[in-house]
Amino acid sequence: MTGIYNKLKADGTLTTALGGTAANGYKCYYSIAPQGTAEPYLTFGMMTDTPENFFGEVAAIEDATVYINIFSSSGSGKEAGTLFGYVDAVMNDASLTVTGYTTMKCLREYVGTTTWDPETRVFMIPTRYRVWLDKT
Repeated sequence: MTGIYNKLKADGTLTTALGGTAANGYKCYYSIAPQGTAEPYLTFGMMTDTPENFFGEVAAIEDATVYINIFSSSGSGKEAGTLFGYVDAVMNDASLTVTGYTTMKCLREYVGTTTWDPETRVFMIPTRYRVWLDKT
């Protein structure tokens, strides 16, 4: 997950739009954001993983789905949509740095409908990316 985090935080346009800094983790959080974190922010994590040997060679290729969820409380879904555009520009067809692996592909697999939670007054866009890694 370090490769995902490093890719997200390295994009100046995205971190500026999130109000991210080194002190607040660039507002990109693994799994869940700390309680009380002000929107906008992103959460990310592992959704699925494929066991080794899936492609027939011992420990040759790993296949995983990661999620990146976008949260916004701007009063409309526009900010969340803009943030999705920044995330997608960073992640779709990206090359990630993962120790011991060479990235073959990172492609957008799914973008969910922008949802509004009336209780928390937060918009959320769920996304999924498929990552293929080649063990080096």
